[in-house]
Parts: sequence; structure tokens; C-alpha cells
Amino acid sequence: SWGIELPFDRDYVLYVWFDALLNYVSALEERGALEKLWPADFHVIAKDILRHHAVYWPIMLKSMGLALPATVFAHGWWKMGEEKMSKSRGNIVSPLELSAKYGIDPVRYFLLKAVSLGVDGSFSEDALVTMYNSDLANDLGNLLNRTLTMVEKYFGGESPSVPEKTASVEQKRRSDELCAAVTGMGPEYNRLMLDKGIKIKEALEAVMAVVGKANKYIEESAPWKFAKEEDGIESIKLIMADLLEALMAAAVAVSPVMPSTSEKMLVQLGLKGDLPEYLKKITLKRDSKASGWRLYPAGTKVAKGEPLFPRIQ
Repeated sequence: SWGIELPFDRDYVLYVWFDALLNYVSALEERGALEKLWPADFHVIAKDILRHHAVYWPIMLKSMGLALPATVFAHGWWKMGEEKMSKSRGNIVSPLELSAKYGIDPVRYFLLKAVSLGVDGSFSEDALVTMYNSDLANDLGNLLNRTLTMVEKYFGGESPSVPEKTASVEQKRRSDELCAAVTGMGPEYNRLMLDKGIKIKEALEAVMAVVGKANKYIEESAPWKFAKEEDGIESIKLIMADLLEALMAAAVAVSPVMPSTSEKMLVQLGLKGDLPEYLKKITLKRDSKASGWRLYPAGTKVAKGEPLFPRIQ
């Protein structure tokens, strides 16, 4: 009684899923885009309709002589407590209301970093606020604000060139450690996002690990102390160059999840070029043992703006 009546035989009905699944290719064919866009590289579905997409759909495609999707990925459910979110239960959360309250990028960040794709997650607004304050306000936003403040204070807002030598062997060691973290992030990020297939949570963790190291780098290096020493400005140049490099890498890496934040960061860093170009650079494997690992241009005028993520009280 709930099937779709066959136009050529009213004694039979068509299974609704047969009609629904066909839309994936019939809509493309109608627009003349089937050859260009099919087969899908990554077909993302909900886990409760896996059977339809992993059994019926491949049979249908085979019968039509069409290629199968390269991957069928079943995502988990968001839950409220132990119950699946459902309109019928009335326990849903409006993403529009959340975005209006906290911003689109922070909501996207939370939804993609709180839970690994493929497993269920329990939603809580308190958890969103906690992650916003810790990851975005305290770590990423604070790193950008502190770094640009020091570039303005010590170098008139213009990124310094890397000095040939520093006043401290210990500082050189710290610099090398941050260099290793930044150069290692690109390959790891690519592996998680591409090779492993939408390991977005883990890729974001790799980015935030670099952000955390950069914040620790500031505390351990204490550039304000070098300002009081003879030739200390050379060490401050190295510290600022390292931090700007880490920030550029982070800005590009978060772009798929927080595009507006990425753009604002690049503008404040004085990098107003085309994002895909920076994305291309950051995905290249850098050589941490050579001077070529540095991609942030010296002599760039930074443009510090309002804090990206004001702390939520």
C-alpha cells in the first residue's frame, strides 16, 4: 500500500528505495553530468540505511552497467543522552540556532572534532562551549593574537627575516622542535584526511597539537626576556618567524572545517592570496632539515584584528 504504483501494471508497486536510489544517477544524467561526476569517490550515508546502499544499490548499478561508488561510508548518530536524536521524539537540536549563538565555524569544528566519524556521539551544549573555550579561544585564537601583538611591538607589524644565528643554543633547540612539529603535520594531516578516509577528528587533533606546541613555545622561549638582552632581538626574530610559520600552517589546515576562520587568519597574517595556493603549499612534504621548510614570507605586513573567538563565560 505504500509502494509506488507502476504506470504499466497497476497490480504491482515499486519499492520506494528503488525509486529513491535511482536519483543519485538520474539527476546527474538529466544535467549531463553523469560521466563527469559518477562514480562517487565517497558515498556518505546513515548507518541505519547501510543495507539499502551496500546491497540493493550495487545490484542496481551493476544491472545498469554503471560503476560502483569507490567507498560507501556509514556515519553514526548524534544522541541526546542515550537516545538517538529524532524529530518524532522531539529531542533534536537546531544547527541554525547553535550557529546564531556560537558562530557557524565553531559549531562545525565541534561536530567534526568531538566524535570520530563512523561512531555515535552524545551531544551537549556544555561540551560545545568547553571545546570552544579550550581549543578555539585559549589555543588557536590566543596564539594568533599574542603572536601578532609581539610582531607589532618588536617589528612594527612587519614579519622579520630569520637570523643567521641566535643568542641562545637552547632557543635554537626549541625552534628545531617546533619546526619538526610543523613539517610533520602536513604529511600526517594528508594521511588522515585522504589516505585513511575522512579521519577529520584525528586530522584536527594533529593541527591542534601543533597549535599547542606553538603556545608552549612562547611560554618556554619568553621573547619578552630577550628584549632586555644584548643581541636578544635576533632570538625574537627567530621566535616570531617560527610562530608565523605555525600559524600559516594551522590557518590552511583548518580551512575545510572552518573556512571563514581560515580566511580571517590569513588576512591577519597579511596573506591575502588565493587559499588554494596556500593549501597547495601546505600539503607539500616539507624538508625539516633545510631552510626550504619555511613558506611564510619575511617582510609581510600583518594586520592584527579583533579576537577571532571571544571567550564564552
